[in-house]
Amino acid sequence: MRIWAATGLGQLAKLPDQSIPALIEATEDSSRIVRMMAIQSLGYFSRSATNVISVLERARLYPDSSIRSAATNALIHIGL
Repeated sequence: MRIWAATGLGQLAKLPDQSIPALIEATEDSSRIVRMMAIQSLGYFSRSATNVISVLERARLYPDSSIRSAATNALIHIGL
């Protein structure tokens, strides 16, 4: 269920005030897949969401290569 929530919140990119805080929280979830989907979903937001960029930059330092890759891809999707 948390995986689908993390994915679905990314579809709400037009409602950042509602979805970004939940996605940022999900990047610290105990499930690796939930963290990865939340990070991927953060890539749907624009550069103006500066708190998203800082979270993605931190995720690029994560020990798990799949999390790092998701963060890198999200930053590329944002245009950084």
